[in-house]
Amino acid sequence: MNPATTEATQYRLLEAAVGLFASQGFAATSVRQVCDHADANVAAVNYHFGSKSGLYDAAIDFARAASVARNVWVELDTGRDFWADADPETRLRRFVAMLLDHSLDPDGKPSDLGRILIHEMLDPTESFDRQVEVSIGRVFNALCDVCGFVAADRGREDLSPESIARIAFLISAQCMYPSLVAGVAATLHPAVSLDQAGREILAEHIVQAALNSLR
Repeated sequence: MNPATTEATQYRLLEAAVGLFASQGFAATSVRQVCDHADANVAAVNYHFGSKSGLYDAAIDFARAASVARNVWVELDTGRDFWADADPETRLRRFVAMLLDHSLDPDGKPSDLGRILIHEMLDPTESFDRQVEVSIGRVFNALCDVCGFVAADRGREDLSPESIARIAFLISAQCMYPSLVAGVAATLHPAVSLDQAGREILAEHIVQAALNSLR
């Protein structure tokens, strides 16, 4: 098979799969649907990805790569103590901005990756443990580290790891919520925007709430 043709087919399958898994979830999306959208033979999924589950994992990786390309802060492979040249508050601000950019697209709508992970948390698949390790858990652990840096900088050595984790949970929830209500945000409050400028304002509110908890 022509390598260029193979690559083009894989790309079409992944692009179609991301959109369908994001809108419908894993269970409601069939291999035939993906192949119809990708203009590919049903056998192409097994050939390129081994199974529907293999396609699902590859689609999530594909969506994550798109997120990283848009905002390199999403990539945590360099280690959890990143932005080491910045003070703890700046690290927290960057992290909150990263989480919001991770879950929303540039127009303020839920990102494909964010929607897939929401489906995964609401209706876990066989890929759940992998996603916790590769994405959800790694991001949360990094956020706990950042909150710990802020607490230490403010002389709050009395805060237990459990307290730090609770604060990190609250930050995560506040950053995820906009993606859940993005479709009705204008109805909830027309003045609240989730575009880039609006996210910067929202991020500062989230940061200030976190700082109050860490004081």
